Formats: sequence, C-alpha cells, structure tokens
Amino acid sequence: MIEAEIVEDFKAPILADIKYPVSEEYLNELVLEYKDIKEIDLGSETVGEEYQIVLKAHRLVAKQRNNIEKTRKAIKTPAFEFGKNVDAYAKKLQAIIKETEDKLKLQRDRVEQNEARIQREAEAAEENRISNIKRLLNQLKNSPMECISKSSKVIKNVLKMIIVPTPEEFEEFHDEAIIIYKNSTTQIQQMIEHQVLVENAEAVNAEAVNAQNVKREEEEEKFKRDREEFEREKEELAESKKQFQQHQDYVKEEENRKLADKEAHDLMLHQEEEKAKKIKKEKEEKEKQAVSLKNRTEICYIESHEDLRALKIDTYILDLIIENKIRNVRFEVRNG
Repeated sequence: MIEAEIVEDFKAPILADIKYPVSEEYLNELVLEYKDIKEIDLGSETVGEEYQIVLKAHRLVAKQRNNIEKTRKAIKTPAFEFGKNVDAYAKKLQAIIKETEDKLKLQRDRVEQNEARIQREAEAAEENRISNIKRLLNQLKNSPMECISKSSKVIKNVLKMIIVPTPEEFEEFHDEAIIIYKNSTTQIQQMIEHQVLVENAEAVNAEAVNAQNVKREEEEEKFKRDREEFEREKEELAESKKQFQQHQDYVKEEENRKLADKEAHDLMLHQEEEKAKKIKKEKEEKEKQAVSLKNRTEICYIESHEDLRALKIDTYILDLIIENKIRNVRFEVRNG
C-alpha cells in the first residue's frame, strides 16, 4: 500500500508528485469486488454470516476513504495554495468508492436496524404479556369490591364466575394468583353470609314498613286534596281581584279618553281661530298691495322672469296683474 510522506517546509508540489495511501487502481478493484455483493435476506438462516461479510467490507472501504481524507489534510497543511488541487483529487478518489461504501453501509444498516426492531418487538411483547397478567391479578383482587351493596344472589353469581388460576394463564405469577384467589373467594363467601342475614332481617320488617307506607300514602293523599281545595279557593279570590281591577282600569281609561277628546277639541278650535286670523291678515296685506298698484300709472317693462320675481309681488296680486284685472297696471316682457 502506498503511504503519503509529510515534509516540513513543504513547497507546493505539482499534482503528479502527490502520493496517497491508495491508488485509483486499488480503489477500482475494491469497487469491482463489492459491486455485485449479494443483498442480505433478513429471513435467511445465514444472515449472521452475510452480515459479517458486509461489515468487514464496509470497514475496509470506509478505512480507505478515511486514509485518503487524512492524507489530504496532511498534504494540504504546508501547502495551502495547493489545497484546491489536493481536495479535487481527494474527492475524485473518494467518489470512486463512495457509491460502494454507501451500498455496503445500507446493507449493514438494514441488518442492524432489523436486529434493533426484533429486540424492540420482543421487549414490547414481554411488557404486554406482563401487563395482561397483572391486569388479571388486579381483576381477581378487586372482585370483592364488585359485591359491595349487591344482593346475595348477585354476589353468588360473581363467586361462580371466578375461575381457579392456571399456570398457563398466569405463568411465573401463578403462585401469587393462587394466594389472591383464596383471599378474594373467602371475602366474597363472607359477604354472601352477611348479606343473607341482612336480607332476612329486611324481610321480617317488610310488612311493618309496608303498613307504614300505606298510612303515609293515605295522609299524603288527604294533604294533597286539602292543598288542591286551598289552591282552588286562592285562584277564585285572585280572579275576583283581577276582574275588579280590570273594571277600575276601564273607568280610569274612559275618564282619560274623555279628557283627551276635550283637549283635542279645544286645540282644534284654537288652531282654526289662529288660521282664520292669519288668513284675514294676509287678505288685508294683499288688498293694501293691490291699492298701491292701482295708484301706479307708468308701464313697467320686465326684461326677464328674474326681474319679475325680483318685484316680490304676492302670487295673488301677480295673478291679477297677469289676467289684466288691474286696469292701470300693465306689465310687458321685452326680449331686447
């Protein structure tokens, strides 16, 4: 294998003088050697042997690339100006085997990732198995709690549903399951005995309780009838008050309506009186204006309608003038 030599006070050499620890020919040989490497079958019985081959090949190829990189840095350190050429040649060498390295790395990763997946699945399965067994243990342990406030018949059914734990079901927790089973069934049996005593005592007192209930129902029924009679009388009184109040409201509304009618009539008379005064005053003003116009002898010539409006003559007088009903006043409109 060719080794690169680092020289102190190195002068930038020409490209042909650069020596790397591997040649292009050797790298190409590696590429050809591993180009058609068989793809690993994860389900094969020889997956371990195939993985070792891929692992060895990948480490060899990766080592060559790493050696090339180390040599590149060693050569470039004393000759920075020459660095670009060194880098380019190193990249060229690395490019030769990069695809092969990636291919080998992919094979290696597939095996390692598959082994990791198998390990995770095994751990998850084990965790799930233990979790299921502990769930069954908790159900067995809590079975007496399900019997609280239940009848003896229901509690007996709960006891019948509890099955003796088997080694196949509880595996390494079988001994613990047997202990819990014995404790739980003993507690439930005691609860059945206690509940039977309670139910017998309740049966003895049932008749007395029923008699008390009948008497209480009769008293409640009587109270209900008395209450309904009271409510009926209360509603009748309320209805009488309502009718009286409605009559009072009607009388008041009639008085208010008559007063409003009188005020409206008085207002109308006042408005008519004011209107008559206004009409009389306007008529007097118009008559004064008409008399004033009758005393005029000259003829007024109006050049536009604007001038006619400028005279500010009342429309009543203006109509008289236009109809020639005032003899000594005449208006002519000239165009020029």
